[in-house]
Amino acid sequence: MIEDAVEKFLSAHAGQRFCHTCLSRRLDVGYDDILAATRRLQQRPAFKVDGGRCSSCRRIRIVVVGAPGEPVTSIVRCSICKAGIARPADLVFLPGAGVAHRNCAREGL
Repeated sequence: MIEDAVEKFLSAHAGQRFCHTCLSRRLDVGYDDILAATRRLQQRPAFKVDGGRCSSCRRIRIVVVGAPGEPVTSIVRCSICKAGIARPADLVFLPGAGVAHRNCAREGL
């Protein structure tokens, strides 16, 4: 099962952050399958999905991290208001401008 493979990989790399694209490449699994697996894993306390820098590609993206490890903190800053973006659901990508809070992007348009 893909969820088991993702869980084993993240546990073996505890504390490291991986974006969905890098997980897909590393595990040779489709991107949509990785998304579905991480949605299920994020319901467990040992896994967290948040904004941050991917340990593999080094890009700032939505990342998945497995415990034990440092708590994931909001290191992604809104390019409009400059505050941290704590929840992945609040994050939107702005072409050529980085990322922003969903509400800031709406108001900034």
